[in-house]
Amino acid sequence: KRLHACSSVRIASGRGRVELPNMAPSGDLKLVISVLGEGVDPSAAADHRRMLCDALPHVVAPVALGEALHPYQSQLVNCARKALEETRLAVEGARREAADATRTCTEAIQNAEAAEGEAAAEVEAREGALAARTLERDELRTAIAKEEEVNARVKRDTQDALDLKAQLEEAAAEVRDVAAAVDAASGEEAAGKVVAFLEQRRAEKPLVAAVPAAFAVPADARSDFDRMVLQEVAKVVEAVRVEADAEVAKNEQDAACADAERLGAWAILDVARDKLLNAEEAVSEAEMALKAAQESLKSCKSKVDESKLALSAKLSEDILAEQRISQLDSALEALERLVTPPPPPPAEAQDEPMPGP
Repeated sequence: KRLHACSSVRIASGRGRVELPNMAPSGDLKLVISVLGEGVDPSAAADHRRMLCDALPHVVAPVALGEALHPYQSQLVNCARKALEETRLAVEGARREAADATRTCTEAIQNAEAAEGEAAAEVEAREGALAARTLERDELRTAIAKEEEVNARVKRDTQDALDLKAQLEEAAAEVRDVAAAVDAASGEEAAGKVVAFLEQRRAEKPLVAAVPAAFAVPADARSDFDRMVLQEVAKVVEAVRVEADAEVAKNEQDAACADAERLGAWAILDVARDKLLNAEEAVSEAEMALKAAQESLKSCKSKVDESKLALSAKLSEDILAEQRISQLDSALEALERLVTPPPPPPAEAQDEPMPGP
């Protein structure tokens, strides 16, 4: 199997010759055999190269003695030269491929770094959005805590107002019941109810004492004193009834206002709670968006690292190829030195006759 390449450097033809320091033939031979034995792929044409390496010492040995190469030896030298040139061309091709791959890797790094920058900016934006949503949620939580306190206070105030209203209405009903007893003005039970009411109101004792007797007399048999007693009692009860009804009316308005305030506080708290639910959802969405942005950034960083590793590998390949080409050039030059006969020895200088006196 032949090795394919382009012979851009022809040491034998004189193009691109690079003069290296003189090397002993044994050193040149070792170099050529070593480089020739490696090849591009150790498995490629192994038998052919091994044969050349084994034969080369015998082929170049006569040259050192000034003998010319016979055709078979020249053919072997040409095979060795061709193998080295083809290997060089193959390495040059691989180096060009590595250079193309290097450019591709460099572009990939640039693109990956640009994507990484965009992803980092997205992460920063998402972090800012999450911070804003979290602040809004925390502010709503604080506001709701205050509204809950207000709502609890308003509920207590409303309940107190309703309790007072019930008490006043109960008191007014009792007064109306006493007034009805005064209007009836008969019966021991009614008299006892009126007496208890008057005593509770700290009415004059003579008036309180006269009530049972006045209630015990039939209406048509009452004296002027009995009627006077009933009139005074009616005045006291009526005054208390008017006062109770006024208190009930006033408290009814206060209770209505308190209940309206309770409903308003509840509505405000309910709206705030709805806002908090929306804020909690916004925080969750912002957290998921941030997580997605962080995953994207992580992926971009991985791509940058992968591209840099690939670039490093291709640069290493380029360096190795450059070193390999240098070895091949040295081997080609060494081969030319091995097959170039040594220069003839210089002619001995003859003594010139001395001129006469």
